[in-house]
Amino acid sequence: MPNEKNKFRVDERENNSTITSSDLKYILDVNKKAIEIYIEVDRQNEKILETFDELNKTIKEIQEKIENIDKSLFRLVLVLGSTGVGAVITALITIISMLVKK
Repeated sequence: MPNEKNKFRVDERENNSTITSSDLKYILDVNKKAIEIYIEVDRQNEKILETFDELNKTIKEIQEKIENIDKSLFRLVLVLGSTGVGAVITALITIISMLVKK
């Protein structure tokens, strides 16, 4: 059975690589940059979500305005249609009355 002390000595020999202070500084700089990127991406995602919310509100407002325009156009068509029918009836009455008078 291997001795526990010998096991640690083998592990120490396998991990015999040393990390210098410049290596640690480099690792810290890389991690710092990764955190900065993460924060920036998060900020941009929040901005995108806010923009989507604003666009959604604008789309709803436009849809409501289109519905109002459709209703107004329908009313206008009804008015013009009834006015047109009235004008045609008036013209017919005038023509008929002219023909009858002859």
